[in-house]
Amino acid sequence: MDEFGAWLAEFLPDDYYEKYRQYRWDLGLRRDYQRAAFEAGWIQPTWPREHGGRSLGLRDAMEVRLEAALRSAPKLPNIAGPNVAAPGIRQFGTAAQVERLLVPLLRGDEWWALGMSEPEAGSDFAGLRTRAERDGDVFRVNGHKIWTTQAHKSRWCTLYARTDPDAPKHRGISCLILDLHAPGSGSSRSAWPRSPTRRSARSSSTMSRCRATTCWGRSTAAGMSPCRRCSMNAR
Repeated sequence: MDEFGAWLAEFLPDDYYEKYRQYRWDLGLRRDYQRAAFEAGWIQPTWPREHGGRSLGLRDAMEVRLEAALRSAPKLPNIAGPNVAAPGIRQFGTAAQVERLLVPLLRGDEWWALGMSEPEAGSDFAGLRTRAERDGDVFRVNGHKIWTTQAHKSRWCTLYARTDPDAPKHRGISCLILDLHAPGSGSSRSAWPRSPTRRSARSSSTMSRCRATTCWGRSTAAGMSPCRRCSMNAR
């Protein structure tokens, strides 16, 4: 899309392509890009302006994505927020959750992690063992998640836990919002080799009786559970 291309050209430093390998890992530039893209409406182009979009049609939005890829636009520093958590919060969250969480997430002011994979189950979603028990208006969570990328830098986690242990293993799972700064929650970081010259950080998170709130305030009328819909965003 020409409008996005012109906006991106104005945003990028003059020597961006000349020094692309350097800028590619520049966290400051990537943060600035996310804030500027949110203010301009490019983060979620099909959404209304107040939610970081431009109310574009799907075809135009795909052209924006393609243009960003072709022009090697800066990568968002925290993709688990805008690409995984945000669609679920906007579609299923309560008004209070949308007001509190959505804009800081889309602007990149608060980072999010994804709590799905586990040591005993890997990415077998139905095999997860993390449990959450209702305690008044919150849940108490106990468990261990792995591959919670950027959890050590994040404020929030989209956490999947078993809330009905008596249900079949493909059911009885809920999506919760976990405050990673809450007592009982901890994250650790380790380095994994990506190549002979590069290593990437991997995070794991543990929960011991920590508080979490239910992530979605309503379900879909078409029968697709909020938990299943939001797990599709993660994939």
